[in-house]
Amino acid sequence: MGLWDIVINNLKRRKGKVLFIIAGITIGIATVVTLFSLTTSMNNKMAEDLEEIGTKVLLAPQSEKTSFTYGGITVAQDVAFDIKKIPRDILVLLEARSEELNIKYIAPKIVHEVYLDGKSNLLVGANINSELKLKPWLKYSGSLPDSENEVLLGNSLAEQLAKKPGDSLIISNSNLTIAGVLDETGVQEDNIILAPLVLAESLSGDAGLSLVELVFNNSPNLDADINSLKALVPDVKVTTVREVMESRKEVIDRYENFAFLVSVIVLLIAGLIVVTTMLGAVNERIKEIGIFRAIGFRKKDIIYIITLEAAVACGVGGFFGYVLGVLAAKGAAPLIETELLIGWNPGLFLIMITMAVIIGLIASLLPAVKAAQLDPQDALRYL
Repeated sequence: MGLWDIVINNLKRRKGKVLFIIAGITIGIATVVTLFSLTTSMNNKMAEDLEEIGTKVLLAPQSEKTSFTYGGITVAQDVAFDIKKIPRDILVLLEARSEELNIKYIAPKIVHEVYLDGKSNLLVGANINSELKLKPWLKYSGSLPDSENEVLLGNSLAEQLAKKPGDSLIISNSNLTIAGVLDETGVQEDNIILAPLVLAESLSGDAGLSLVELVFNNSPNLDADINSLKALVPDVKVTTVREVMESRKEVIDRYENFAFLVSVIVLLIAGLIVVTTMLGAVNERIKEIGIFRAIGFRKKDIIYIITLEAAVACGVGGFFGYVLGVLAAKGAAPLIETELLIGWNPGLFLIMITMAVIIGLIASLLPAVKAAQLDPQDALRYL
């Protein structure tokens, strides 16, 4: 009978302890696989969104700023004055040069202050369809405005006004209909009124544009394209905007750090389960180990048997942990983001199996050395 046969027979005879080790490793590996799969999918989705959306550039009117001080005391700082609108003819210029500058979307906007229930609110006029393409994270309930007197309300503003799709809204003596309500985003869209550009122009009484959002296709010449745009519109402030994706990446980075911490803790607990279980098994097998030593088994043979038993049990736990982890990630993904895709990753599978086996080898080393150090004469006293 070889050492491998002894290992297999020991695993069969001690099903309770083996199942306990397998369960501990399964839970640990499943936790790691679930968290890793979710964070990887979130990063991939963000990269796809960046590629699809492109790089956003904001055109805003130039304004002069000044600060007022008296007697060494700052009364007001960076106060803007002489704010001009962006002329409409800039759109014609941008559309004519869009292919040359690698511009994907042109989204003009009119931002106008309106009053609802005596409180100041922002009405943003835009091409609604272009706005949703520009910001794919914007979802809504109800429908999109299909006429010039329909608007979308931000989630927080709708709750504040107790409004829902189909309700009326009076702005500047104009009776408007709420076509839909934007889902909560956690950013400024929660508190705005999103209206068709024509309606915003009518309410503001000004044909000028407040700002223009441009989306550039990501390309190696992006910096050169933006510099060309600045030269094309010298009287307009050109700013590259990344705050939405950067804030999203910051959230994902925090989630990754949390996932890493949880994974380390869970794997340490799994390792402790292996250590305590194998120590208990060694104490129960003193007589058996004494017989092995008496008939000529060397210390390294005893170590080999103990560590291999743990490695096999942990390897099985790693297999089940990977399967359970992927299934858990598939179930959790829709709760985080509906478009997250979780797949079976052969590379991750091999890594998890290897990690489980390594945990088994390391965690069983102390019990194995303890078993190998047993004096055959002392062990045989238990016969």
